Amino acid sequence: MDEKISEVRHTRIKALRDIFIIAAFTVFVFVLVVYFNVSGILFRLLEAREATLIDEFGLTSIALVLALGAFSMRRWRELKLELTERKRAEEQLKDSERQLAEAQHLAHIGSWNWDLRSNTLNWSDEHYRILGLSPGEIDPNYESVVAKYIHPEDRDLVKSIVENSIRTLEPFNFHYRVVQPGGDVRLLHSRGNVISDEQGNSIRVFGTAQDVTELKRAEKALHETEERLQQSQKMESIGTLAGGVAHDFNNLLMVISGNTELVLAKLDPDSLPHQRLVDVEKAADRAATLTRQMLAFSRRQQLERKTINLNETISEILKLLRRTIGADIDMRFEAAGNLSTVFADPAQIEQVVMNLVINARDAMPQGGKLTIETNNATLDEAFTHNHPFVESGNYAQITISDTGMGMDAEILKQIYEPFFTTKEVGKGTGLGLSMVFGIVKQHNGLIEVSSLVGKGTTFNIYLPVDEKAGVIDEHIVQPTLCRGTETVLVAEDEKSLRKLAHAFLADLGYTVLLARDGVEALKLFQANSEQIDLLLLDVVMPLMGGQEVYEQIRCLGSDAPVIFMTGYSSEMVQSQFIENSGAPLLRKPYNVEELGRKVRETLEATRMSEVIYA
Repeated sequence: MDEKISEVRHTRIKALRDIFIIAAFTVFVFVLVVYFNVSGILFRLLEAREATLIDEFGLTSIALVLALGAFSMRRWRELKLELTERKRAEEQLKDSERQLAEAQHLAHIGSWNWDLRSNTLNWSDEHYRILGLSPGEIDPNYESVVAKYIHPEDRDLVKSIVENSIRTLEPFNFHYRVVQPGGDVRLLHSRGNVISDEQGNSIRVFGTAQDVTELKRAEKALHETEERLQQSQKMESIGTLAGGVAHDFNNLLMVISGNTELVLAKLDPDSLPHQRLVDVEKAADRAATLTRQMLAFSRRQQLERKTINLNETISEILKLLRRTIGADIDMRFEAAGNLSTVFADPAQIEQVVMNLVINARDAMPQGGKLTIETNNATLDEAFTHNHPFVESGNYAQITISDTGMGMDAEILKQIYEPFFTTKEVGKGTGLGLSMVFGIVKQHNGLIEVSSLVGKGTTFNIYLPVDEKAGVIDEHIVQPTLCRGTETVLVAEDEKSLRKLAHAFLADLGYTVLLARDGVEALKLFQANSEQIDLLLLDVVMPLMGGQEVYEQIRCLGSDAPVIFMTGYSSEMVQSQFIENSGAPLLRKPYNVEELGRKVRETLEATRMSEVIYA
């Protein structure tokens, strides 16, 4: 660019020089003509014989002057036109230079060239800005620039790539870091070519340098978001599978535990068959616990929420945990004094704290420090931008940190997956953290973990504050008797569970009508509506589910009490309807005591309502 500007200036000087020479020559000729004409007049006065020669010379001189004047005017116009074109070209050149500088600034791309013969560097203004310098604020020596501004870890890389390009005349394309005077490190992407002379010798290197620091940060953030999305989708798929397996497993456990309970009631407690069935019953209970953990992970269990203070909930669970945590672990609870309340299931929150505390204990076999903290936290839009599965707002925060062995990045990617465990065989099911994950997600919260090998682990749990939530009435009327003589209609699509419900209720003295699905249940109710005192409906059944049966019965004008049954599977999408209906919910697997109590409570509550509104 500078060379082109110098060329324009040189052309302008040359044109002015030509005009000056022509003008001077014309003036010289004009002076001669005047001189000879004046001489001619004098000669004519003195000697008439020389007048003709002088007049001819004068005419010739005048003609020559006119010719030179015409040539000078023509040349002047040519030079003026040439100068105008040159000036326009110079202005266009400057405009292009400004546009190039602006484009470089907008794209954060600087340009540079290295004269190999003089070993000097020239940079564009944007290249200076990228390095945090002012134009001219560098030593133009190549080695000096590399030593002063290239990141120490990248200097050898830059030298080897550029020197190889000079040697082979091949273009280069690579990333490297520079250090600004203030200490900030920027990542640059450089492209360039090498110019050679006629003999093939490298004489100049041209290159560009683009600041891609923010671009790489954005790419990294996008990659992390994609990873979180993929992890979330994987967890959701596993959760769906776990929920389906748990539902079917619950039905099997119901048959095993229910029939075991019925047989145990008829056996001598001291007999060998009774003792063996007790072992079966215990195994079924453990399996049921495992199923509940799977359901917690899949976020398909029914929560019993109320407004709670996390400080109180954690304090209660720590009273039990202090006895088992071990004297070699220094466990501290730092509770926030003004902690906001949350709308949550206290039993599930206790499960979260208990699992994380026990995991922390296991991570410190030689002892250590375990800290539990609560705080109020506000998650703003900047935070939720990087955590797209949580909403901005006010949260109550639980932080559980230990000084244990910690985890590496590969383990951290899998810790919430069901059945993944780092513990020895027989010492862990791998469902603890998956259950914690599911409970937190079901409460519309967020769980984060950070860990370093040998430095410990920290879990942060955020639960949304719900100041408008009311406290659920915990007062439950405990009936004095769980037996009865009323008629109960049971709708259950699983044959074995249908038979088991009949056996349970019949043993308690109730009359039982059985339906295989919702359609049959509706027909039985229409035929026996006067005799039926209670309906026990499974939520999901073929042809017609429990919700549809309930709605049809209400359309018939009946207000017969209903109890819904569920195995906590995908039918929990109807949990809002169940809550709005006011009907109680019986979770599978249940035993005869739970069934009898739920039936009796519902019947007694209905009778009390009839008395009040009678």
